[in-house]
Amino acid sequence: MTNNIKKAVNNTKTIATIALLTMAQLSLADGFNDLNSTATKIRAGLYTFVGILFSITLLWAFFAAKNGQKTWYNILVECLYIVGGGASIGFVAFLFATGGKMSF
Repeated sequence: MTNNIKKAVNNTKTIATIALLTMAQLSLADGFNDLNSTATKIRAGLYTFVGILFSITLLWAFFAAKNGQKTWYNILVECLYIVGGGASIGFVAFLFATGGKMSF
């Protein structure tokens, strides 16, 4: 019996399953509203962090291009990376909102 418990604790799939079942019980016990508000706060913090990080990166790239360390083509490529990053975050937000409208 002890050997089976040790095998279960060392298996990451078992631990993940137990964690998901625990979260499911919390969401079924009217904890979903608390979980949803926490996820919304995390998402807002993530938007702020990523926005500041992208702004600093783009500002640094403009200064580097002005000093001749980068070409303006490199600036264009960085702008496309930033647009792609923002679009991916927007798509995840869309999926989050769509998933929140589901009812079972």
